[in-house]
Amino acid sequence: MSAIAKTSYQDYFMEMDARPYNYREFMEAETPGLDDAITTQDLAFLMPETLNRQIITLAEDARIGRNFVEVMRINGESESFMKEYGMTAEIVPEGGEIPLGKTRYEKVYLTVFKVGIRPLLTYEAIADGKIPILQRNIRQATLAMARFEDAHIMTVLNAGVPDGSTINGTNESDHSFAASATALTWDDLVRAYTAILRENLTPTDIIVHPYQIAQLLRMLSFRQVTAADAGTQTVSDSFAIWNDRTEAMYGSGRLGNMLGCRVWFTNNQTAGTLLMIDRNNYAILAERQPLLTESDQDIIHQMRTVAFSQRYCAGILNHDGAANITSLASSMI
Repeated sequence: MSAIAKTSYQDYFMEMDARPYNYREFMEAETPGLDDAITTQDLAFLMPETLNRQIITLAEDARIGRNFVEVMRINGESESFMKEYGMTAEIVPEGGEIPLGKTRYEKVYLTVFKVGIRPLLTYEAIADGKIPILQRNIRQATLAMARFEDAHIMTVLNAGVPDGSTINGTNESDHSFAASATALTWDDLVRAYTAILRENLTPTDIIVHPYQIAQLLRMLSFRQVTAADAGTQTVSDSFAIWNDRTEAMYGSGRLGNMLGCRVWFTNNQTAGTLLMIDRNNYAILAERQPLLTESDQDIIHQMRTVAFSQRYCAGILNHDGAANITSLASSMI
């Protein structure tokens, strides 16, 4: 081979090497007639990205309960937390002994548990490109995990309110107020608010069931009661003491802050109970393992599965940081 021909030959392959690889050319060479065909192996690489998108965009929006607790990462199966009670100063008579200050502690133990769910998809569904089925299964599994977490958090939050018997507050023993004839009144809201203030804490959030949203929107305290209507307790269409912006919010069903607290509603809250908390001092969520997804396949049954799991436990650190109103409406009013 001449030097000129050899140089041209090398230049040709150097030019070929510099070209970006076109996967379509290889597919046409290996599988004629199946240009751009998607196989089970190809779709397997799409599953992690599909999972991440669904979880990030859906799970975080569905987690209502995490707004009411402080999330702490722990490194073991169980963890202990300390609640500290401050010292109390006393009057000292002249020449008397100054009393020794003692700080009292209570220890709270939390043991995490595991929650999980696992949707399935057959090889045939994957090979047929039924990605929407996979996406829907992932959405439903993600929502199931979020709902379980919210239900667990709300159960713990409702069980920790001082009632004056089983659980006592420090300065105000009873933080629970029963409504009269299922009616929600402004007076009860103020009592619950004041009970937390008595513990040197500040309420930040009000959590209610949708039934209680209906009661809040219909409270007579926010509307004008004319002299002619006083006997029948009917109300006018305008608000008595709040500005136009507040009236617009109530008219659209979007509740604003009440007593400085943000109002939340969730179906995981107990119907008939309004819960008021100081989220900075009331409860925590001890999380050992955040929401984890693992993809696996069952070769024998030709199925692919995506396992969702999470390990956590909610607990009360300071019972003083909550109050509630009970015996409210537990059905549509």
